[in-house]
Amino acid sequence: MHKVVAALLLLSTMTTPTWAASKKIAACTGPDDRSACLIEGEAPDRSQLPAAGPAAWISGDRLVISWVGEADEVHMAGNMQLAESMPRVAPGLFQYMVRYPKAQQARVQLRFVVEKNGDSEMTPKMTELVGPEAFAILSNGDIKEETMVFSPQQPEVHVWLPPGYRPGTRLPILYLADGGWTSPGAWLTEPIRRGEIPPLIVVGIEYGPKGQMTSDLRMVTYLGDTEVKGQLEPEFVAHERFLLDTVIPAIEAKYGAPPERRLRAVGGASNGGVWAASMALRNPGVFGTAFVMSPGVPPAQHGAARPLSRFYVSAGDLEPSFRRNARCVAQDIVQRGGVATFATYPSGHDYWMWGRILLDNTRDWLNPHPAALPARQIDSSSTCAPTT
Repeated sequence: MHKVVAALLLLSTMTTPTWAASKKIAACTGPDDRSACLIEGEAPDRSQLPAAGPAAWISGDRLVISWVGEADEVHMAGNMQLAESMPRVAPGLFQYMVRYPKAQQARVQLRFVVEKNGDSEMTPKMTELVGPEAFAILSNGDIKEETMVFSPQQPEVHVWLPPGYRPGTRLPILYLADGGWTSPGAWLTEPIRRGEIPPLIVVGIEYGPKGQMTSDLRMVTYLGDTEVKGQLEPEFVAHERFLLDTVIPAIEAKYGAPPERRLRAVGGASNGGVWAASMALRNPGVFGTAFVMSPGVPPAQHGAARPLSRFYVSAGDLEPSFRRNARCVAQDIVQRGGVATFATYPSGHDYWMWGRILLDNTRDWLNPHPAALPARQIDSSSTCAPTT
C-alpha cells in the first residue's frame, strides 16, 4: 500500500506546467459567482480551529482552510490552485475561505508548507476536506502485479490482472501513464467482483528507467512539444516508440490482444493525461479510447484531422487552469469531428478524484451500450488556443 500512496502523491504534487500554474482560483466578484472563488476582506472563520497546525472544514457553501501557529509564510502544496501564500488574517492565523456552490460535495486533500526562520517544512500528512455529499473513496482491493523489465535503460512496466483472471482470456487493456499508478487498478477489484464493470487488464508504464525518474524527465517525456514549432522532445518520441514497438506487442503476446480496437485504451492524469491524449491523437489506429484526466497543456502535435478514438476528458472544479485546458482539449476534438465528453468533479488536482474518474470512465467504456456523448454541449464560451 505504501507504493500506491507514494505513486499517487507524486502525481498530485509533481511540478505542473508554467501555464497551468498561472491560473488560480480567482477572487469573488459577487454573491452569484458560479465557480469556486476566493472570499476576501471578511472576518476569519474560527468555528473549528485547532490549538495549532492545519485544519479544513466546510460551512455551507464555503471551504475553510486554516493554519494556526507562528510562521513567516504558509503555502499550499498542490491539489487546490490557490494564491501562492495563505493570507495572514490574524496573529498566528492563516486562512483561505473559498465560496463554492458544490461545497457539500467536495472532496480534496491538502498539504501545507510552513516557512519559519528561514526553514521550510511540509506537513507530513494530508489534511482532508470532505463534504457530507462527497463521492465515496474506492476501497483497496487486490494488489497483484507483474513487472516486466526489458532492459536497465528502459522504463519498467507493471501489469495488474483482475480477480479471477484466466490465461488465454482476451480482455480489454488500459495502458496508463506513471507505472506506479497501476496499483489503483486494485480499486477496480470490488466493482469487478460485484459485476459493475467487466474484468480488464491495467498496464502501467513508467516514464523513465528505474532510479532515473525526475520531475523534469517526466515533463519532457509526457508533454513532448519544444519551443521550436514542429519539433518534439527526443524523450517524448523515444517513449512513444517504446510504447508502440515494445510494450504493446509484449503485453498482447503474453496476455492476448483486446478483441476490438475500442477495448484498447490509454489513460493518465496531469502531465500523464496530456500524454494519453497525445498517444490517442497521434496513433488513431492503435487506441480506441482515451482517459484524459486533468491535462495542464494541449497535447503534442498530431496530424489527425478527425480523431478516431473516444475521449473521456475530465478535471476538478478546484483546479481551474486544468479544468479550462481539459475543456479546451475536449472542444478541439469535437471541432475536428471527433467524439469527446467533458466532465467536472468537485475536487482538485487530487488522486482520490482520479481514482473515481477511473471507475466512472471504465464503467461507461466497457458498458455494452456506452452512454451517448453530449459532445455538442461542451461549453465554448471562452476562447481556447488552437492545437496543432
